[in-house]
Amino acid sequence: MKERELLLNGMPAIELGENSDKAFLFLHGKLGCKEEARAFAEVVCPKGYKVVGVDLPEHGRRKNDAASLVPWTVVPELRGVMELLKAEYSEVSVRANSIG
Repeated sequence: MKERELLLNGMPAIELGENSDKAFLFLHGKLGCKEEARAFAEVVCPKGYKVVGVDLPEHGRRKNDAASLVPWTVVPELRGVMELLKAEYSEVSVRANSIG
């Protein structure tokens, strides 16, 4: 499976899978990271999807960033990521893990 790391709206991200016009935005749970998207990608990429996982504030590569995991920080960040994904893919779905 193809894998590449990138920045989306300033957020560290991982993109998994082959070329597709459909994607899932994968959001990890509490104490998680973008790499958790790999297990989900193993299931949906063979069905024609690409998976994009991002590190939320205080998690993964952003563990020591100044940004906090609070709605007024996360919501604008995720809106920006969704706009980027909507511009690239004809279908964008969200897979979110429990945060506790």
